This record gives sequence, C-alpha cells and structure tokens, in this order.
Amino acid sequence: MYYCCNTMVTTKLSKLLLINGLFTFIGGVILIIIPNTIFGWVGIQLSGNIYVISYLLGVTSISFSVLSLYATLLKDRDSLKAISLTFLIFHLASAIVGINGLLHGLHAVIWINIVIHLTFSLLFLYLGFVQLAKNEGVENSI
Repeated sequence: MYYCCNTMVTTKLSKLLLINGLFTFIGGVILIIIPNTIFGWVGIQLSGNIYVISYLLGVTSISFSVLSLYATLLKDRDSLKAISLTFLIFHLASAIVGINGLLHGLHAVIWINIVIHLTFSLLFLYLGFVQLAKNEGVENSI
C-alpha cells in the first residue's frame, strides 16, 4: 500500500472533500424534505408520485456526502484517486445534464448549478490527479 505524498496536497484535497460532502449532504436533505425547492428554482414543479425521483436523488446525494466526508480521513493515493474520479464524473455529468436542461427550457438560474459543478470537476481533476501525480515520488511504502 502506498501512502500519499505531500501533506499540503492531501490537506487541500481533504478540504475539497469536506466542502463537497457538506454541499451534497445539504442538497440531499433539501431534496428529501422540501423537494420542490431545488426543482422550483429552475422552473420544474413536482406533483403526485414524481416526488419519488426527488427522494431518490436526495438519498444518492447523502450517500455521496458520506463517501466524501469519510475520504477526508484517507491517505492512500489510489483510494483518493478513485474517489476523486468518482466525484469528477458525478460533477461533470451533473453540469452536462444542466446544460441539456437549459437547452430544453429550464430557467437560466441553472447556470449557477452548472458553474458550481464545473468548478468541483476542475478542482477534483487538479487536486485528485494532477497534484497527486506530481507528488508520486514522495511516498512511503508499507
């Protein structure tokens, strides 16, 4: 097992994982407790049985937040890269879906969501891959 690199790199990545965990947890709770809030911001009104979609998204967000918060404790390079890749794909896919929604008539406020997801994607790419790769020579094998 290889333990990771430079403490500054893992500290920055841990902060990103913490922020990501908090954002996804809050979003998940909102999606479960008051589902029309987030959807309403972009012009979607939920009714009837369609609420189940919001509940499923909320549970998924809370699960991602647990992974993100737990990952703040990890020091293993391969684990951190795998988790960073997971969040990079999640945020990039969310941004792409947001752009598609915008093209299909969602309210322009979706741009805020798109920018947030693209920012997280770039940060996970940079801290979870570029910075970890730069520090590959600085490792301790156990």
